[in-house]
Amino acid sequence: MKLKHIIQILILNLLVFSSAAFAQEDIRESLFKEASARLDAARKENVNLMSPSFFKDALASFKGAEDDFNKGASLNDIKEQIAEVNASLSKALKTAEVGKVTFADAISARADAIEVSSDLNVPELWQKAVAKLKEAGEDLEDGDVNDARDEAKEAEDLFRAAELEAIKIAYLVETRNKIRDAEDKDIADNAPKTLALAKKLVKDTERELNDNRYDTDLPRSLAQQAQYEISHAFYLDKAINNFNDKDETLENLMLASESELGKIAGLIEVDQKFDNGLGPVADNIAAKVNELLNDNSKLRQNVASLEEEIKILKEELSGISAEKSDLASKIENLNLIKQKYATVEKLFPSGEAQVLREENDIIIRLVGLSFDVGKSEIKPENFGLLTKLQKAIKEFPDSKIVIEGHTDSFGGDKANLDLSQRRADAVMQYLLANMDIERSRIFSMGYGESKPIANNETKEGRAQNRRIDLKLRIK
Repeated sequence: MKLKHIIQILILNLLVFSSAAFAQEDIRESLFKEASARLDAARKENVNLMSPSFFKDALASFKGAEDDFNKGASLNDIKEQIAEVNASLSKALKTAEVGKVTFADAISARADAIEVSSDLNVPELWQKAVAKLKEAGEDLEDGDVNDARDEAKEAEDLFRAAELEAIKIAYLVETRNKIRDAEDKDIADNAPKTLALAKKLVKDTERELNDNRYDTDLPRSLAQQAQYEISHAFYLDKAINNFNDKDETLENLMLASESELGKIAGLIEVDQKFDNGLGPVADNIAAKVNELLNDNSKLRQNVASLEEEIKILKEELSGISAEKSDLASKIENLNLIKQKYATVEKLFPSGEAQVLREENDIIIRLVGLSFDVGKSEIKPENFGLLTKLQKAIKEFPDSKIVIEGHTDSFGGDKANLDLSQRRADAVMQYLLANMDIERSRIFSMGYGESKPIANNETKEGRAQNRRIDLKLRIK
């Protein structure tokens, strides 16, 4: 046989093999794609935790179907196994509907424990928690909700304990080692305040871990700050040693600091005059950034308003709104809301309140309303702000009034929820006492730490999260 013919046969065989392989892959996708997607979606919703046995059965059937497919079993047999996957998964999903409420706290505790690598740092305690949660899931599958609830509470406690131990290992052990290293290297000679602060934060973390074992937000934040400060101390020591070794002058150090701050000032067009020190320039930068943030917020509100107008116009163009008069009425109502929104916005300086729009609702975020720590009494210095709030409410006489209380994440969940409700109630009672408002038109709701608008890991973020929002729900 000639070489040419041999090559042609090889190419033909290769094409036939490739076509068969592609066909096989198409069949695999048509059989398994939907079931695989359902399993992935269920896992993302923690169905495997809330209904472990049913979910395990679904996985076993899926694997069995895959094995049969690879062995060349009949399509009918494989389809039967896929049907078993769907049947077991449906049972798991049904159980999970109850589990979403019954296991909410335990699953939340598990997520927090994962954040600090509890599964790696304290594997034995982690496994106990996982086993207890599995027992709870099996009880729920058997229809024993009360036992499932009790087991879930035990699992929650174990996950919280694992989280605390992991925090000590993940954060404090490393930080303590660095502190000992810093002491050996006499870093206190160059950075005594920073090193002392790191030591204090470690002690504060240990105290919080021991005294408030179910509130991990504060100790986690303290531990992270301790990590930062000890690293900061090492940096300062190195920088100061370099400064001394090069016989630098204090003038050069000051000029370098001015140059770094000047880069930021230049970007946002703030004067870079340092004849009165760094402070005035830093203050001007902060004021400019705040102005830009407010402008950005206003732009977002304008975009939301335009989107609503576009939606109405699309309804008209598609024939949903049959009457032109109806369209005109909607646009007129939108324009009226925009006018009143502008009026309300002018009532409050940026340090007192932020005025936002959420579709047709107006949100007044009372950033200037402050309470004493752990208290809910309205202070006299806030009367002026609340008087302006009354004027804003009068602009929308037909609106429903919702007063929302929010806290940062420091403190126990239950205590924060209670405090946020009491503060929202205090504002509601003040308005009822000082305005002619129908009681059915106003209500309050405390959300505790559940709806943050900023990062709870920073002081500034926590300050933003401690807030009262008043919503005017416009008909």
